[in-house]
Amino acid sequence: MNKSKHWITGLLVGLGLILLLAPHTGRAVDETFDLVETKTGVYSNVTVTTKSKDYIVIQHARGMTSLKVKELSPELHEALGYGAVKGARKNSFQITAKAKALVNTISSKEIEQAWSKYSPAGTPALKLNPTIILAVLGGLFLSYLFFCYCGLLICRKVGKPAGWVMWVPVFQFIPLLRAANMSPLWLLGMCVPLLNIVAHFLWSFRIAGARGQGFWTAVFLILPTYPLAFVYLAFAGGSSAAQENSPPEKFRPTSMVFDQS
Repeated sequence: MNKSKHWITGLLVGLGLILLLAPHTGRAVDETFDLVETKTGVYSNVTVTTKSKDYIVIQHARGMTSLKVKELSPELHEALGYGAVKGARKNSFQITAKAKALVNTISSKEIEQAWSKYSPAGTPALKLNPTIILAVLGGLFLSYLFFCYCGLLICRKVGKPAGWVMWVPVFQFIPLLRAANMSPLWLLGMCVPLLNIVAHFLWSFRIAGARGQGFWTAVFLILPTYPLAFVYLAFAGGSSAAQENSPPEKFRPTSMVFDQS
């Protein structure tokens, strides 16, 4: 009886030693990563909870999932203790469209860290500077206001003031079409492929003629020099075609009253 007890005790001790000396299969870990990208997806705020020979279990910002070890990036494969991947170079995983889609779910600091970690060697560091973003948006807004102001000057010098409509996006082309003696319905034509090219050609020559300018001004409105030509139309001197073709006013002598005393 005592021998059987010793035999059972020895068996339990042996099993315990085997479990202690067994490889890391299925053991729990607590390794964290800001961003993990595999061949099938991208995950943020990652904590590796379990890893085995063929897969790992992670907890991320949107839940939990298991990933195959062979789908991990070479850097992550090595960081988790699986060793270096043969024939793979570091920084081989770039930030993809899926990673860019996480902009709304992770902070700018995490994005910068992920970019510096996964971007190819030699890629400039990603810096999301709020001041630069606000400066770019402010510049675009000021450019839009300047375009509207130039449109007001063109319509005014043609003799067809635009009013508040010039400050409304899209609808601002209606007074510009009227200034070129074109129907506002051409605005619909500007939304149709190929027809919008015809509309722009026609408008360029007519608005140049309405401002009393020549052939080359219309050509510059068609070419990529359009912004400069548009500003020139707004600030250039000269009279409109309507004023040039109008007959001169007749001289009307003013009546004079003489004091007869």
